[in-house]
This record gives sequence, C-alpha cells and structure tokens, in this order.
Amino acid sequence: MRQMVAEPVDGLFDFRTTKSFTGAYIDTYYRDKPPTNDELRVFEFLVRQLRDLPPQSVMLEVGCGPTVHHVLPFVRRVGEIHVADYLPENLSEIEKWKRSAPDACGWHRYAELVLELEGRRDSPAAVNALEGAARAKVTELLPCDLTQQHVLGRDVWYPLVSAFYCTEEVGISLARWEEVMANLARLVAPGGRLFLSCLADTDFYRVGGSNYPCARVTVDDLQRVLPRLGFDMKATIIESSSVEAQGDEGVVGVVLVAAVKKVVRGWA
Repeated sequence: MRQMVAEPVDGLFDFRTTKSFTGAYIDTYYRDKPPTNDELRVFEFLVRQLRDLPPQSVMLEVGCGPTVHHVLPFVRRVGEIHVADYLPENLSEIEKWKRSAPDACGWHRYAELVLELEGRRDSPAAVNALEGAARAKVTELLPCDLTQQHVLGRDVWYPLVSAFYCTEEVGISLARWEEVMANLARLVAPGGRLFLSCLADTDFYRVGGSNYPCARVTVDDLQRVLPRLGFDMKATIIESSSVEAQGDEGVVGVVLVAAVKKVVRGWA
C-alpha cells in the first residue's frame, strides 16, 4: 500500500501541511535533469498551440510551484507575465531565479527545448536571451489559493491563464477538482484563453520519497466540465498522451488543454 505524504481533508490537499516541498520537487524533477517525458509532451503541445496565438498583453500562471519553465513558450507572445502560487517558499524560489541568485534553479534546458521545438537555433546566446526575456517579463509574483472563488483574493480577469499540474493536485477528488476548475475559470476573461495540463488517470505522483495525492482526471472529465464553465468547445483543443518510463513517479499520461472562453453578450 502506498504511503501518502499527508491525509487530505474533504477532497482537498493543503500543501502547507507538507515539509520541504519546494526543494524536494525541484530536486526530483528539474535540478540538473533533462526534461522528463511528460514535460516533453506539454512543451510540444504548447509550442504547437501558440504558433498562431495573437499577441497578448499579459498572462497569469496559477500554481506555478517553484518553477518558471512553463512560461518560456509564452515569452514571445505576451508583454507581461504574472505567476502565482499558494506556498510563499515557492515564490521565494522564483524570486531567486529573477535576480539570478547562484543557488537558484536554472531553466536553460527548457529554453533549449522551446527553441528546438520552434525550429530556432538553440545557441548559448539564444538560450540566455530567452531566459533573460522571461526574467524581464515576469513582473508579478502573487499569492493565490485555488480553493477560493477569488483565487487571487480579488475579482480579476486575465486574457490568458495557464495552470500546469496544479488543479488535480489541489482538488484531489473529482468533485473538489471541479470546484477548483470553476475557481480557475473565473480568472479567464470572456474571449480569453486557458492552457492546462493534468496528470491523466492516476491518483498519486511522487516527490522525493513521498507520494502526493491527486484527482484521477480523464479527457472525458474535461470535455464534461469545460463547457459548464463557459468555454467554447468548438474552439477548444483537448489532447491526451501516454507517458513512458515514469510509472514509478505516478506519471502514466497527461491531458492537455487549450481552451477559449465564450464572450458574454454585453461584456466590454
């Protein structure tokens, strides 16, 4: 029987009940490591979906954790990037990256991946330029709570919102995950876009020596939930992909979403 890191409460997982999540998460998946197979699927999807994205003024990544690599594919498409997380220590890790602290986790391998997928030359200068542009465009580090209707503590909309490996790890029962998704969807402006990744059809993922719970999300769940939350399914892409060689980490597949929210009549 798998030993979970902490007992959830009423279908929700509170990361503040854990110890040393920030360092363990980075060391497990990112520090001095090449992109994992699941991240390859995410980045392939993002680069493909972003090719024809019109320029956006600002984006928000919710539940970024101690990482910033998922914003790299968006850097050329947005003027400003806000990142938000529940744990202050996660945001502190990003702040270290912002000021190029010697002990901050670097993201050059993911910058190389973005350049390769975009068909650009991934020279050291180009890699440094992309990560440097990300540092310049990440202008806000915000606290958030996906269990609340106002995730950022206030009523605010963004034209582009992203959340990667986040919603299913906060709402760890399907019912609670749907509530978390509803809270996330409120951040997306009418006509705005949501980019999302979820672990597919699994109930745990491994960080360090501990298993963390998550909701068992499938493509069918997203096809059912997104239209209820106001997204235009004719303009929405949902894909799933199996993932090899990560079963011990609980990662057997991913569900990927690029969704467009309907415009409410009379909204301006």
